[in-house]
Amino acid sequence: MQNIRTVFLFLFISTLVFALLGAVSCSGGDDDDESPDDDMSDDDTVDDDETADDDNGDDDDSADDEASDDDASEETIPFSCDKNGVFESEDTVIWPIVSTQYGSRNIRVVENTVDKNLYLVADVGTEIYLYSRSVEAAAGAPWHRALIDCMATDPDMVVDRRGNLHLIYGDLWNGNLMYATNRNGWHREVIDDAGEFYLEHSYIHAAIDLDADDRAHVFYFHTGTLEARYAVRSDEGWDIETVKPPFQPPQYRFAYIHGMRPEMTLEENGNVHVVYDRYQWNSDDPNHQYCVGACKARAFVYARRENGIWTTAWGPGYSDSDPVIESSAADIQVDSNANVLVVFEASSDLYLAKWTGSGWDLELIGACSGADSDIDFRLAKDDTPHLAYRGQDYVTRRNGEWVFEEMFPQGERVISPSLILLASGGVFVAGRPGTNEPLRVSRKPVGAQNWSSEIVAQSWNSGVGRLLIDAKGDPIWLTYESLAPDSPDENVATLWRFEEETLTQTMLSGPGAEAVHLTYVMDAEGQFYAARLHGKAGDTRSIDYAAFDDANWTTSTLTVEGYDFLLDSRILLNSDDHPWIVATAWKATFPTEAIVTFKLGDNGWTQEAVPIFEYSAPGIVLIDKNDNLHFVFERPNGPADQLAYMTNAQKPWNEVEVEVIDEPSGNFGDLGAALIDADDIIHIAYTLKFPNVPILHYAYGHSGSWTVEEVDIDNNRGCQRPQMHLDASGDPTIVCEFSGDDLAVLSRHSGAWTKNALPKRAGITNPDTMMNPQTGQLNLLYEMRDTTDLMQTKSADQTP
Repeated sequence: MQNIRTVFLFLFISTLVFALLGAVSCSGGDDDDESPDDDMSDDDTVDDDETADDDNGDDDDSADDEASDDDASEETIPFSCDKNGVFESEDTVIWPIVSTQYGSRNIRVVENTVDKNLYLVADVGTEIYLYSRSVEAAAGAPWHRALIDCMATDPDMVVDRRGNLHLIYGDLWNGNLMYATNRNGWHREVIDDAGEFYLEHSYIHAAIDLDADDRAHVFYFHTGTLEARYAVRSDEGWDIETVKPPFQPPQYRFAYIHGMRPEMTLEENGNVHVVYDRYQWNSDDPNHQYCVGACKARAFVYARRENGIWTTAWGPGYSDSDPVIESSAADIQVDSNANVLVVFEASSDLYLAKWTGSGWDLELIGACSGADSDIDFRLAKDDTPHLAYRGQDYVTRRNGEWVFEEMFPQGERVISPSLILLASGGVFVAGRPGTNEPLRVSRKPVGAQNWSSEIVAQSWNSGVGRLLIDAKGDPIWLTYESLAPDSPDENVATLWRFEEETLTQTMLSGPGAEAVHLTYVMDAEGQFYAARLHGKAGDTRSIDYAAFDDANWTTSTLTVEGYDFLLDSRILLNSDDHPWIVATAWKATFPTEAIVTFKLGDNGWTQEAVPIFEYSAPGIVLIDKNDNLHFVFERPNGPADQLAYMTNAQKPWNEVEVEVIDEPSGNFGDLGAALIDADDIIHIAYTLKFPNVPILHYAYGHSGSWTVEEVDIDNNRGCQRPQMHLDASGDPTIVCEFSGDDLAVLSRHSGAWTKNALPKRAGITNPDTMMNPQTGQLNLLYEMRDTTDLMQTKSADQTP
């Protein structure tokens, strides 16, 4: 199967103003009166809740596991993960189309001195990929990419003395903390059911390191128990300890939870050193349990495990007598003299802190900007510190002075930096410079004056557009760039085609303008037509029109005279496959709406504007085989809206009366879709709320004769944003969203409804569907955690 990513043309990405992602705040910590954990001499954290014999990681201990989805769980993913990044179930295939953000939930790079390769692991969307390349490869040499797992996030990685890789990451599907290694062939296993915090709280990741025997040690937070936990890989499985249980003061609804954002290092003697964050947890609010921002403690926590005993202490900034107000984004190392060193950020300054046994000695490194969530700290063999932080700088100490250098060109602000010191000398950093920016690496050899930067994987500035099906049954869609009005950039839109498992794209060139109400159609010959309102909503008086003939784009601007601005626009094809644009105009001097129709004929465009008083935009516009227009819309009518309809099939617009299709006693939810079949029968899918739960309804008929059905199949409640398609026989298929990521297909054949579920992928947003009317195959385009995917059913007989 061809890897579709290799056929992408390079997409020009418009320069965007990058705002830092919402980093955890470090202000507003309060004394929780947890005095037993404020110094290293006391030990009240060793209680491991009898979890050391948990054994829950020993069910997948051999090298027989080449599949990505055999987690030995009843909740395993219902599709396999192909190594080229194509996901497949018995009746469905999922193609990753574009990726918009690499490493938004962690990046890690390591050097393997055994096979002399660099390895870089990063999440993209809900997949984790491993990139590799020779350490000695020339700049710009390609990176090899391999899929580690799907429905996964927040990776961390180390390499052992034998050259084996060890990874941990979060399993989005089952809520497990996973471990993977290529020792004796790639295999993976469950460490613990750490919970679904990986899905929403990306700052709560786990950390891994190896001891002198190359055993994996992992520190993490467990959502279910609200505990900071520690796990060690043994011959029998994973031995798990509770490092810190939650603490809840009496008569207080907030609990204090420990273990978020850990960083860990091990000494040769087996001592474990960890820094992590503490937060408040609102036990009374299950929909927003994690109180962040001001609810984060003013300082990091330092935890030490020596001779099997855990002790903890606060970092600088927790006490009002400390020389800094706060401390955050901490990373930890131990030098050759067994000194524990921590680099952290406080009030936009970087500090180096050394643990004295009872407190901290601080050294100011210098001012920084943006380090409050990402610092990567390493020590050279001579104990020289090296660090990269979220901002744009690399920092080291030379001749007793701290030196700051930009790692990436043009001052790009790096996110999730990962720094290593190469065995041959020099520094190597991986990171993502900003939102929708590519995954980059930057290198500075020994003695070099400058850093050299290159792209590992290209990001794409894209989004979900409305799907169409061409004459061959292949999906096609359009995406618009986000450009300011009058931008000189030429990349305004991209036309995407997916044909024979190959993705291609074609650019629409022209002056930039803000896209409002973008709609497009394609005729039987493959001609493509698009229209959008020009300018900002509420200040729009013209329509941008574009046509594409497989080689060239032609564009023009259509202006509405006599009206103050346009409310919406739709592009349609008439019976001769000529484009028509139907818009709603508004006149402020005397509140008047008008239906404005632009018709393209052999002699160019003609325009007609008919004042009306009953049509409430936006609605759905349809055109029949006789070129009559049909409007389906919501009509305000007192406490509850009506589902209304009007057409010029029998009368001119100025004589048309509005018909009421449905007058519910409840509230309107979504006017999802309306289609017209070959017999001019109109089909409508919409939802009504009784009282607040959206219930799917289906109406069909024509002027003066309507049938309304409540689609209540298999307790079908909570349908949102229904989308509808008609097969060759005119029977409807409706795709419903449930809770944002659970999609179901409802089909009506011979008057009876059936329901089937699409393979679930957590976090689906902005889905759009299109059915091939001849084969019944369904195409679903959607966004999911920084990717755009295309899901296709394999045949009409295998409806998901």
